[in-house]
Amino acid sequence: VAIDPETGYVRAYVGGPDYRFFKYDAATQTKRQIGSTAKPFIYSYAIDVLGLSPCKPVPNNRVTIKYAGSKWSPKEAGGGGYDGTYHPLYWGLMKSRNNYSAWIMKQAKNPEKVAKYIHQVGIRSWIEPVPSLCLGSYDSNPFEMAGAYSTFVNQGVRIDPIFVTRIEDSQGNVLATFTPKTSDVLSKRVAYTMITMMQRVVTMGTARRMIYEFGFSDVEIAAKTGTTNDNVDAWFMCATPNLVIGTWVGGEENTIRFLRSADGSRIALPITGKFLSKVYKDGSLGVERTDRFKRSDEVPDYSCSENMESV
Repeated sequence: VAIDPETGYVRAYVGGPDYRFFKYDAATQTKRQIGSTAKPFIYSYAIDVLGLSPCKPVPNNRVTIKYAGSKWSPKEAGGGGYDGTYHPLYWGLMKSRNNYSAWIMKQAKNPEKVAKYIHQVGIRSWIEPVPSLCLGSYDSNPFEMAGAYSTFVNQGVRIDPIFVTRIEDSQGNVLATFTPKTSDVLSKRVAYTMITMMQRVVTMGTARRMIYEFGFSDVEIAAKTGTTNDNVDAWFMCATPNLVIGTWVGGEENTIRFLRSADGSRIALPITGKFLSKVYKDGSLGVERTDRFKRSDEVPDYSCSENMESV
């Protein structure tokens, strides 16, 4: 699903491989775990509600959260280790570290408030208010996710995507008109901070393939990869100044999955990369390689290095 983040207009929509054989709309009807594509929402909460800076030093340690009489401690994808080294908060999103998202969740202390915040940003699906929501344990779909990510691009204004702007009869008389619903949910500062953090995912993190495989080094792109347990779902959320794209790859049933090498950067990102390459080449959507994100008056300070001294 690709939408214009400013108008909410749906620009591209693929609900399945072929309706002749697959009569089900996976873009809007399906609900699947979103994995690490949920992390920008929890980092937004950290910046907006907890008042943290992208350069806040956080130790690379395992995090354990006590909740409802039990303990929860996530592992890293691929068995990543913990060395106790301090890194800035943005490093955790850039590298998609589960322990950094869990660290934010531990600071938040209240899953219910975090879930409510994510609903405000644009996720309308049910979010179980538990610590694991910070790793995308809840379900959504590409249509809903594209709408939520548009909030970051649209300077904090949430807009509901729409397919139809008006209905006319055979004589050209307008029978009905439709406009997308909008609401201010984030400040321009917070929205732009998240854009800059997700840009680093592309330039230095898990979405680098967008540069070295598709040649987007001269394009402003903010993105996040996502993979769920056992390679069941692969996601790639991509935001450009004038187009937000949500890509999900998976089987009709959760039991259908790849056995290995099926993370979002390998099987969802390339779909987005090929699509975006065609969009830039075609030009009819008014989406250009020279497009730039709207800046906030308060630009985040990223003078901190990836390796930091403890506080």
